[in-house]
Amino acid sequence: MTSRLELWHRLFTKLGMTKQRSLSTRPWSILFLFTLILPHLARSTTITVKKTKGNSAVVEMSSPLETGKTYSLESDAMTLQTDYAAQFKSRSNSVSLGLDINLINGNKVVDNTAAFNMRYGWNHRTFEYGALVNVELYDKGFGTNTEYLLGGYFDYNYTENKAPRDLIYGPTVQLSLGNRAFAAGGSAQITQGQLGGFVTWYINSSPVALRTEAAYLYRRVNSSDTETTLSGFTAQFYLMYYF
Repeated sequence: MTSRLELWHRLFTKLGMTKQRSLSTRPWSILFLFTLILPHLARSTTITVKKTKGNSAVVEMSSPLETGKTYSLESDAMTLQTDYAAQFKSRSNSVSLGLDINLINGNKVVDNTAAFNMRYGWNHRTFEYGALVNVELYDKGFGTNTEYLLGGYFDYNYTENKAPRDLIYGPTVQLSLGNRAFAAGGSAQITQGQLGGFVTWYINSSPVALRTEAAYLYRRVNSSDTETTLSGFTAQFYLMYYF
């Protein structure tokens, strides 16, 4: 007959074997659980902003969205991937400071002058247009004459004017109207147009660019007693900034 001491010994032996088996299988259970969970943890939702207007935006997400539903984004869990290089290379508008060198003549009159030019423009990649102000001061021995011209320009770009392209070229046209004030008194009205070509080069892919133009220039000067028509060559040099 089995003694009570031997029964207790068998019972503790079985319990010890069961406990040892459960401890040995626990790591495999944990590993299997992580195998199921990790793919879901590693899968992150990405958001791409397509268009913005004020506080509204058109976005594209890697996870499906429901119309009319409100989603909360945790700022600590978001990673913003901003292309700062593209952001700072926007070329929507431009400002320019330039110098014009005009070599024109007509009606036995030679009018070789230099003028300062300021421009503001809008860039639509394949074409550009804008407003210009031209100021000219010159002295031919009878005092300083002052000339003011207001007008506009239009460029057609053979290569699209967008980053990262650094060399832009094409034809250009300008039309200006203004007034010339004579030092001796009196004034004259000026109508001026030019047609030519331009080359723009961005310095080290920055928003700053150098531009040069060569064009045929036509100018008509009307005063109270005379009308003078002049034509010839003009060269223009600009320092530009796009933003």
